[in-house]
Amino acid sequence: MNMMSRKTPVRGRQKIRAERPMRVGILTLPLHINYGGIIQAAALYRMIEDMGHQPVFLDKKPKRSLPHRLTKRLLASIPGQNIGNVREAVRNMNVHKPFVRRFLPNATRPLLTGTDLSAAVKRRKLDAVVVGSDQVWRPHYHQDDQALVYFLDFVEPEVTARIAYAASFGKPTWEYEDIAKPAGELLHDFAHVSVRENSAVDICAEAFGVDDCEVVLDPTLAVDPAFYEEVAAEASDLDCKDGEFVFEYVLDRDRIEPGIAGRLADNMPELSHARAIHPELPGDADTLPDWMAHFRHAGCVLTDSFHGTVFCILNRRNFITIVNPKRGADRFHTLLGALGLEGRMVKQLDDATARRLLAQPIDYDAVHARLNLLRRSSRDFLQGALDAA
Repeated sequence: MNMMSRKTPVRGRQKIRAERPMRVGILTLPLHINYGGIIQAAALYRMIEDMGHQPVFLDKKPKRSLPHRLTKRLLASIPGQNIGNVREAVRNMNVHKPFVRRFLPNATRPLLTGTDLSAAVKRRKLDAVVVGSDQVWRPHYHQDDQALVYFLDFVEPEVTARIAYAASFGKPTWEYEDIAKPAGELLHDFAHVSVRENSAVDICAEAFGVDDCEVVLDPTLAVDPAFYEEVAAEASDLDCKDGEFVFEYVLDRDRIEPGIAGRLADNMPELSHARAIHPELPGDADTLPDWMAHFRHAGCVLTDSFHGTVFCILNRRNFITIVNPKRGADRFHTLLGALGLEGRMVKQLDDATARRLLAQPIDYDAVHARLNLLRRSSRDFLQGALDAA
């Protein structure tokens, strides 16, 4: 179902008191140094909490051999080197630990296997497990060989409801035929299935024979926006005027002309300078609240990140999204198409294109009117799935 086909009236935000509060597990990709991966998990946690249930974050970690774990621990501790980017990644993840502890407070110990996950479900007496969001159904992104875990093979559906919320395949076709049959069998035992991209509806039907799934918003868009006021309260002062800088958050910079943000700042009178966050480069990582503050206060944004695009929209920023098919293009097409923002997408970005697009204002009143409808229908899906569990 295309998100644009839903027509539901908007209602005001309220914390719902569930008739039967439940313990609800959340399974997503392993938390790493990815800003979007962390914030979408925290947003889903808050959504479930706001619905009157008790979320439990299932802290899945990749299963590694003992030599691999010992080598990584050694590389993380030796100063003066960054072999394989191990030490930098560990340092950056440590930057995010305070945020994770605050916004995902009810979490399990690290769980390495399906057996660990099954034991946690039983020990915590979970009534339901929600898998999503992000590219949880793209095994290449799992960092281990336990793909069926993300189809909830460790959950006994007669005891604990299986629910998918905004699950993503990442690409428009299913590429893992070796697990198609068992994955399809598992999906048929889901109580409710929702996906993040329009193409995922076709994959569910064609690859797995599952026809009754819905397209919903990523949790970062579906959560009550008041959540971000709490996050913003922990951000550092950016020491600038609101709206005076170009913000570049580009993960794959081969699709953008070098130095473009600085040239835009030099040539646009309302902008005084450019700022950038490059998480793949060595250096001190920004905290998640500080990362979000850049979207909150930028004059305009250049990004190839899905969640970067999300926060441009939430904060009503002028933006351009550079779509990278290798990372997954359908998520951009589904979201920006549903909001009437298809014109903000490009495959490559040069100076002339940037100046032309940024000169075109975005009608954010119309965009947020559509967003509110989609937020309501997405929350209704999750609320209904949990109520029926």
